[in-house]
Amino acid sequence: MEHINLMGKILASEKNPNKLMAWLAYNRVQIGFLQHERLIHLLVTLFVALFLMIIILASLFYPSIYFFITGSMLLILLVFYLRHYYALENGVQKLYRLDQELEKRCRS
Repeated sequence: MEHINLMGKILASEKNPNKLMAWLAYNRVQIGFLQHERLIHLLVTLFVALFLMIIILASLFYPSIYFFITGSMLLILLVFYLRHYYALENGVQKLYRLDQELEKRCRS
C-alpha cells in the first residue's frame, strides 16, 4: 500500500511538529476512506455469505445441479472476499499504528 510506505518515510525523515501535524490530518483522512471501504466490503461479504446459506438450505429441500453450481460459485466468491477483507483489515490496523506514532511525535 502506497500510503503506508509514504507514512513510513515521513516518520523516518520528518522532525518538524507542524509538518507532522499536517501529515497526521492527511493520514486520518486516508483512514476514513479505508474505514468506509472496509464497511462496504463487510456488508458485501455478509450478503454473499447469506446468499450462500440460502442456496445451501434450498439445495437441501430441492436438490438440483443449479443449486450446486450456484453454491459453488458463491463459496469461491466468499473465500476471495474474506481474503480481501482480511488484507483490508490489516492495512487499516497498520494505519492506526502509524497514526498513534505520528500523534506521539507531534506531542514531543
